[in-house]
Amino acid sequence: MAHTRQKIMLLYWGRRGGGAQCFEILLKTFKSNPNVDLHCSYSQGAENKAEIESLQIPSLPIETYANLLTAFWRTLRIAGLRRRLARYLRDNRIDAVVSVMPHLWSWLVADIFTKNGVAYFPIIHDASPHPGDITFLWRTRMETDLSRATGVFTFSNYVGDLIASDYGIPRHRIVSLEVGPTTLPSHPLPTRQYPADRPFRLMFFGRLLAYKGIEILIGAFEKLRAGDLNCELWIIGEGDLEIGVPAAIAPFVHIERRWIPDTEVSEYMSFGDLLVLPYIEASQSGMVATAFSHGLPVVATPVGGLKDQVSEDLGGLIAPTASANDLAETIMKVIAFPKIYETLTLKAQESSRDNATWKRTANDILRTLRGAGKISSQ
Repeated sequence: MAHTRQKIMLLYWGRRGGGAQCFEILLKTFKSNPNVDLHCSYSQGAENKAEIESLQIPSLPIETYANLLTAFWRTLRIAGLRRRLARYLRDNRIDAVVSVMPHLWSWLVADIFTKNGVAYFPIIHDASPHPGDITFLWRTRMETDLSRATGVFTFSNYVGDLIASDYGIPRHRIVSLEVGPTTLPSHPLPTRQYPADRPFRLMFFGRLLAYKGIEILIGAFEKLRAGDLNCELWIIGEGDLEIGVPAAIAPFVHIERRWIPDTEVSEYMSFGDLLVLPYIEASQSGMVATAFSHGLPVVATPVGGLKDQVSEDLGGLIAPTASANDLAETIMKVIAFPKIYETLTLKAQESSRDNATWKRTANDILRTLRGAGKISSQ
């Protein structure tokens, strides 16, 4: 039976990072679906603005902010944005809005959707702030946003459970989605071989923040080098986190502090031999699916949603605890046994191809939106 085309708006007002990539991928995926009449709203300052505009999707671009001064000034003018958004929803008869990632202004406009009879589904990435996140009125912003929502999407059961327990949202109104790779290989990849003729490259990739557990990784690497393993550590990402590196391992630790644009991600995924996520806490990590899509195995600590994303069957290993000792021992299993490494690389590619596709994620969203009336009445 044919479905009536739904008028769906995807909304993302951030400027860069995983949210911007996720937004662009979902736009492309939904645009190819004949059952969707797609609209979008995005920031004029988005790093992928040109790519978004090239899709020629009916849109409501808005001016957001790039610093504290413009954030303050434009927040004072939020009434004008509310009027524009309400008018766009009415004029285009939008059925549902999916917010790809909460924005500082989300809670200030969320009531507009319900007032205009529009189903509203935010994708909540984190149930609580990580160290380094904007914590201003976090609880108030989240509670207000969720109170206006028809339902909620998350990228892990872990976050879904926290949303239900911490904010009192009925669990049946929370749908966990698969998260696909935000960057795909730029060309067909050859099967990875164990690097027998050079040092084994361990890699950390992402923002350098306290909760990412860099000090645990440094401690683990120190133990690996003490065991005479021929390996080196690459820490790549933006941030001013102080990283203490003992003198004995300093020649083997390479730190590259800068924002890595999407166009360079594949190069780094191909360069590394093993992605290490030494997190102290985590909701989930978009880097897992991106690494797997490049055939790059992952070793992670057993925190948050990482336990669902990483397993031997999927192309990675989970350390028993988030300690330097256990992380080192888990990494050693990969470095010391080439057969294990090459098996994990194959599993990584298979899991990415078969289980974490954005098309499936988009279909799950669309299926949920079709049942929005039933969800909101329960």
